[in-house]
Amino acid sequence: MSKQQSDDEEIATSVLAGHGRHGSGEVTVLQDPNDPDSVIIRTRKRVRKHAHRTKKRKMSPGVRALVVVLGVVLGLATAVGISLAIAVHMGNMNLHKVLEDKGEAIGNTAAKASNDGQLVEYKGHTYEYNKDVVSFVLIGHDDEQLAGYEGRSLADTIVLFTFNTANNKVRATVVPRNTWCGVDLFDENGNYTTTRDMQITLSHGVNLPTTGECAQNTVRSVSRLMYNMPMTYYVDFGREVVSNAATAVGGVQVEALETIPGTEIVEGETYLLDGDLAYSYVSYRETDKDESALDRQERQAQFIRAFAAKVAGMGVPGILDVYNGISADLVTNLGISEVSYLASCFVLGDNAELEVAQLKGKTKVGREADGEEYEQYHLSKDSVLQNTLAAYYTQKD
Repeated sequence: MSKQQSDDEEIATSVLAGHGRHGSGEVTVLQDPNDPDSVIIRTRKRVRKHAHRTKKRKMSPGVRALVVVLGVVLGLATAVGISLAIAVHMGNMNLHKVLEDKGEAIGNTAAKASNDGQLVEYKGHTYEYNKDVVSFVLIGHDDEQLAGYEGRSLADTIVLFTFNTANNKVRATVVPRNTWCGVDLFDENGNYTTTRDMQITLSHGVNLPTTGECAQNTVRSVSRLMYNMPMTYYVDFGREVVSNAATAVGGVQVEALETIPGTEIVEGETYLLDGDLAYSYVSYRETDKDESALDRQERQAQFIRAFAAKVAGMGVPGILDVYNGISADLVTNLGISEVSYLASCFVLGDNAELEVAQLKGKTKVGREADGEEYEQYHLSKDSVLQNTLAAYYTQKD
C-alpha cells in the first residue's frame, strides 16, 4: 500500500473514529484482502444501557384507529399541497413561456412608440411593456342563428382577462359583441381566405371544424384590436356553464339593472342569482332595441364583479373545485396547471373588487344587401389605447 493510501486510511480512521466517539457507535477500518487499494469500513451501533426502563402503554383500538385516520388525512393533505404547488409552478412557467415564444412582439400604437412598442409615450407619460402580464380570453357563445351562419354559435360575450403576476392584480376588459374589426374568414374546407371587417361576434361562427378553432379565431380578432398584444389562451363556454358556476358558488348577488321579461327579476331589486335565473340575467337582450347588446354588457360586467367577489375568499382549492365542476362543459387550451396558477394569482392579489373595464365607441348602422339593418360598434382609438396600456403596460412617470 502506498504512503498516500496509508495516509488516506489513517485520516478516514481518525474521522470515523472521532464520529463514533460522539455517540453513533464503534467504527473499524480494515484493509480489503481482495483489493489492496480499498478498505472495509464496519460500524457497530453502541447500545445504551438505561438504569430505569419505562413500560410502554398500549393504545386502545379506538385511539389507534383515530391516530391512523389522522395520519392518513395529514398525509393526503401534504400530498395535495405538494401537488398543488407543483401545478402552480408549472402553470407559471407555461404561461410566461408563451410570451417568450412570441418574442413579446408588439405592434406600433396610435401614440408615439419606440423599441418595437416596448415603450409608449401617451399624453405626457411614458409606459413600458410589462413582461409579467399573462392573459386569456373568456368567450361565451350562444346559439343565435344568422343568415349564412346556421349551425354555428356566435361570440355573445368576449372578455380579456389580464393577470399582472408581479403584483397579482387581475383586470377584465369587456369587448362589445358588435365591435367592428378584422375577422379571419375560411372556406368550406377550413382554409384561410381573407380578413374582412365585420362584427367581432361573427369571428366565432366561421367555417372551422371545432369550437376550439373558432375560439382561437376570436382571440386573433381581440389581439388585432389591441395592437397585437400576445394572446394564446381562451376559455369558451355556453349556457350551462353560467348556470352551474353561479350555483356552485352559492349564488351571485346583484341589484338588477334591468327588468328581465319572463323572470321574477325587476329593476332595482336585489337577487341572489343561480341556475337558469343567472343565465337569464346575463343573456337577455331586446333585439328590437338599438344598442341592447350594450345594456346586456353592463349586466354582464356587473355579474363578473359580483362573481369574483364571491370566489375571492374561497382559496385556490375552492376555485379549483368550482372549475372541476364545470370543466366538462368548457372548451379551453388552459391546462389544470395554468388554471391553478391563475387561481393563485387571483387569490393572492387584491381582487375582491375586480377591475372591469369596457371598450367604448359609437354605434353606426350598417345595411345588408337585402336592406336589413345591423349595428356596427366602432371603438374609440383612445379607449382601445388606454385599455391596452392599462392591461399590458406599466406607467414609468
